Amino acid sequence: MNTTSVSVASFTNFMESTHPTTSGTTQSISLIFVIQCVVGCLGILGNSFVCFVFLHRSTQRNQTNLLIVHQAFIDLLSSVLFVVYSGYDPIPDRYLNIYILDALLCLVTKSRVLVFGSLAISTFNLVLISLERYCATVHSLLYRELFNRRNLSCLIGLVWLIAPILQYFYVWRTRRFSGGACERERSTVVFGVILFLWEYLIPVSIMTFSYVFIIKTIHMSPFSGNKISKKKSTKVQNAKTGRDKKYILDTMDRSEENSYKNQEGDEYKASSNEPSLTSHTSLATLSDTISDGKKSCNPSTAKTKRNGRPNSWRVEATRALIVVYLVYLVCWTPNQLIFLYSNLTGFINFQGVFYQMSVILAICNTCVNPFIYALRHQTYKERVREMFSHLNCKWCRRE
Repeated sequence: MNTTSVSVASFTNFMESTHPTTSGTTQSISLIFVIQCVVGCLGILGNSFVCFVFLHRSTQRNQTNLLIVHQAFIDLLSSVLFVVYSGYDPIPDRYLNIYILDALLCLVTKSRVLVFGSLAISTFNLVLISLERYCATVHSLLYRELFNRRNLSCLIGLVWLIAPILQYFYVWRTRRFSGGACERERSTVVFGVILFLWEYLIPVSIMTFSYVFIIKTIHMSPFSGNKISKKKSTKVQNAKTGRDKKYILDTMDRSEENSYKNQEGDEYKASSNEPSLTSHTSLATLSDTISDGKKSCNPSTAKTKRNGRPNSWRVEATRALIVVYLVYLVCWTPNQLIFLYSNLTGFINFQGVFYQMSVILAICNTCVNPFIYALRHQTYKERVREMFSHLNCKWCRRE
C-alpha cells in the first residue's frame, strides 16, 4: 500500500467490503452487514418516535426541543441510508449510457456521500445544541440575541450547508466516471488530516468547552449547596424587614425589566423565554424569602416552588444532552483515531477486530439517542406517559 497517500473514505471501503456477495447459490453475510440493518431499523423507529413525541404538543416547542427534533430527523435520515446501503449496491457499475446522469450517479451513490454527509450534519447539529445550551445557561442576554426562532432557522440551514462541504470536495476530487465505470482515486494525507479536524476534533473541542462551562455554572447555582449559595441564603435571611422587602421587590422588578428590554414583538418574546440558570435561581431565592411560607408574589416563582427547583425540566434536558455528547465521544472516537492513523501511516486492517468494533460503535450512534431521552430526559418521559395513558383510556372506553 502507498505510504504517502491513503483513501480518506476508509469507512466507505469497509462498508463496501461488507456487502453480501452472491456466488452461485451461496451468500456471504458479514456481521457488520447484519448490525447495519438492525441499527438502521432501530434508528428509523426510535428517531421517528422522538420526532412524534416532541412535535405532538405545540405548546412546548422551544428552541431546545426543536434542535432535539432536528437531531432525531438527521439520525432518521442516516438510518434510512444505512438500510439502503446495507444490501447490494443500489446502482451497478454499468450505468444508463447517459454521461451526465451516469457521472452524477457515480458521484452520489458509489461514493456514499449522502451517508457521510448526514453523519457530518449530525455532528455539527450536536455542536449547535451545545452552543444553544451554553448561551442559555451562561449568557442569557446573548441567548436572546442569537437563538430566537428566525436566527435558529438560519443556524440550522447553515449547519446543512457547511457541515458536509469537505465530503463534497472529497467526492469531486477522488471520483471519476470514465469508460462506463465509476473509478476512485486516492486523496492526500493532508486532506485526510483536514477532514479529521473539521468533522471530529473541532466539533468535539467546541462541545467539550460548552458543556464544561455548563456543568460549572449549574454547580455554582444557589441550589448546588456550595459556599456561594450559603452566602446568598445568609444575606437573604436578613431581608425580612419592610425596607429589605421593598429593596428585594425593586431588584426583582429591575431584573424583569432588563430581561425583556431587548425583545422586539410577540414572536421575539415567544422565542426568548429561555432564562439563565443563575439569574432565575437568585430571583427564586429572593422570592422564597419574601413569601415566608405564604403565597409567592411572583407566579413563576410559585410554579418553581411546586417543582422544587427553578426550571428543573431545563436542567434535566441539559443533563440528557450532556449524556448524548458523552455517548457521541464513546461511539466516534475509536473510528476517528483509526482514520487519522491510517492517513498518517498509510496502513489499515479492514478485517481487524478493533476496526470492526469501531465501525459498529459509529453506526450505533445513530440509534442510541432515543434510548438516552427515555432514560434521562424528564419532559420526554412525561410526554410518553401522557400518550400511553391516553391510549389506555381510549382502549378502556372501547371495551
